[in-house]
Amino acid sequence: MSMAEVALAVFRSKPVRLGRVIDISKGGLSFLYPETKQHPRQSLGLEILLTDCGFYLEKIPFKVVSDRKMPHKIPKDSTANWRCGIKFGALKQNQAARLEYFLTNHTIDSV
Repeated sequence: MSMAEVALAVFRSKPVRLGRVIDISKGGLSFLYPETKQHPRQSLGLEILLTDCGFYLEKIPFKVVSDRKMPHKIPKDSTANWRCGIKFGALKQNQAARLEYFLTNHTIDSV
């Protein structure tokens, strides 16, 4: 699903990667982020937050399934040139409920 609002993914690593979520589902998400001098090797956690309404989901279990440099910046006026794809792990019941709420109330069906 596409985002109806601006959502950010916070990939807690050294250095931290902060990027704009571009699509999300029950199974995972992808986000765009700017290139950093040091590419993160180990993640300490994943969080999702909305910039304008206080939604926050933390300690999301996940696995990185793709992380690649894009041939151009997306959108062209941004600094984001990397796309990271995340697969969610087994969510706790409260996390799954919060994710369902997020999908229902803050995304648009892109079909």
